[in-house]
Amino acid sequence: MKYLIAVLVIACFGTQGFGQGVNFFGDFGQDTKGRQVVDLYVQGEKDGLQFLGNFFLAENEPQRGSFALGKKIFLGKRMMVNPNIGVTSDKGIYLPTLVFVRLFDRNLVYIPDLKIFPGEKSNTLYQKFAIDVTKGGGLQARLDTFFVSKQLLYVRWSAGPRFTLNGGYIEFLPFYEHTSGNFGFFTAFRW
Repeated sequence: MKYLIAVLVIACFGTQGFGQGVNFFGDFGQDTKGRQVVDLYVQGEKDGLQFLGNFFLAENEPQRGSFALGKKIFLGKRMMVNPNIGVTSDKGIYLPTLVFVRLFDRNLVYIPDLKIFPGEKSNTLYQKFAIDVTKGGGLQARLDTFFVSKQLLYVRWSAGPRFTLNGGYIEFLPFYEHTSGNFGFFTAFRW
């Protein structure tokens, strides 16, 4: 609960100085084991410096809070890379990166989210690949993978509609988890 409170405090008060835009985004739904999962983010920007806060909850139990800073790097007009560095609540090093490419009137997104834990705890790597299937982004396709200590835990394929609402969006994404052979469902959002 203390991690949720920290993210909410940062979201409500700590981001007020980030006048160039504060975004809230994440996923929520049910994994293939039937557990309720919530993955929330708050992101802000000021003078080119990015702030990223993340809170992960499974079955109403906090799993991890993560906080990072980074800077956008533009590589031409169609590509942006946003590397970040930070820490996790469980004493890890947090290295999320966003790679955004615009090709053929479509957005392509790649997010490698690496967490390194000195000592005996296992390192993790979550990766998300997303693409606009249609030109307006009304249909999304995603591939999510998760590794723990170089062992593949899951591969998820998903596709579904995206609805734009007041400068944000909501996506409804049923998925198939290749590694377990099960189906699940999650909702993604951004405001």
